[in-house]
Amino acid sequence: ITPHVAGHPLDARKSSDLLTGVYDNSNIGFFVVNVAGVGDYTFEGMNKTHESLLGMKNKDIVGKSPRDLEQVLGKDTIDLVYNLYDKCVRSKSAITLEHEAPRADGKMEWWISRVTPLVDETGSVYRLVGSAFQITESKNAREASRASDEKYRSLVEETHDLITIVDDSGRFIYVNPVGDVVLGVSGTDALGLSAFDFIHPDDQDRTT
Repeated sequence: ITPHVAGHPLDARKSSDLLTGVYDNSNIGFFVVNVAGVGDYTFEGMNKTHESLLGMKNKDIVGKSPRDLEQVLGKDTIDLVYNLYDKCVRSKSAITLEHEAPRADGKMEWWISRVTPLVDETGSVYRLVGSAFQITESKNAREASRASDEKYRSLVEETHDLITIVDDSGRFIYVNPVGDVVLGVSGTDALGLSAFDFIHPDDQDRTT
């Protein structure tokens, strides 16, 4: 596919320069893997961003197979890598994966990795182009928020006090389990009703 800019195709040299610029200057980690067959992979290189994310230098991986890095990254990570690459090669389609894996210094990080196959004229996958970025901070923030929500829900549902949430018109959109006793109906049955629906008609004039 020939890249286009503003509707005009780029010549081969400009196309190469464009791709090199994206590869070298992106804030996303990129890596390239040579494919000799299913299960037979060697790294061709990675950009500076991926060097920083992974904690390794380009020279540390060029010409090596993923299995050669097992001592640094661990067997579980390398098994995951082979599984991902094998699926990509067999399906001839891009695969995205959220996973946990270590840096070279042993620090565990959460990643989103995407591997895209390049297919030659015979229909064989000859190269994989991968991208990766770390999501550890955002994932930890989501987990902390989820834990906080679960703690709040536990407190609300286990308290002996009636707790309700109402909409702008004063109708219940949430009633905790104590509502079964206090209101005499289940929280589900109370949804859409208001507090006035539980006041005796003779007393309603005195509460408005």
